[in-house]
Amino acid sequence: MPRAPRRCPGDNYECDEMIAGGQKHCQRHTIPWRGERTASSRITSSWEWQQLEPEILNRDGHQCQIQYPGICIGHATTVDKIEPAARRPDLALEPHNLRAACAPCNEHKARTTDRTQNRRSQPRRR
Repeated sequence: MPRAPRRCPGDNYECDEMIAGGQKHCQRHTIPWRGERTASSRITSSWEWQQLEPEILNRDGHQCQIQYPGICIGHATTVDKIEPAARRPDLALEPHNLRAACAPCNEHKARTTDRTQNRRSQPRRR
C-alpha cells in the first residue's frame, strides 16, 4: 500500500516540499553520492553477481554460514565474500569465495574482520 505524501524533514522540518513513496527528502535536500564506488558495490551491482547470488543462497540452503554467537539469525538473505573484494577483486565472483550469510552477521563481519584485515594489508603512511 502506498504511503501518504508528507513534508520533507529538511531544514529541521521547516521545508514545505511534499514527498511521497520511499523518498526520504525532497530534491533540494537530497545530497547525491559524490564518492567513488567501493570495490564491493561495483561487484554486487553487476549482472554476473545478480545471477550468482541466488545460486550461492540455494547451494547453502539459505542458512547463514558465518554464525556469530549472539548476532546470527540463521536465515541467510545475502552473500558474503570470504576474501573482501577490496583486497581480492579476482575472487569476488568465485563460488568457493562466497557463502550465504544473514544480514546481521554479514554487516558485523564487514565492520570488524574485513576492516582490520584491510588495514594490516595496506602499507603504513608516514
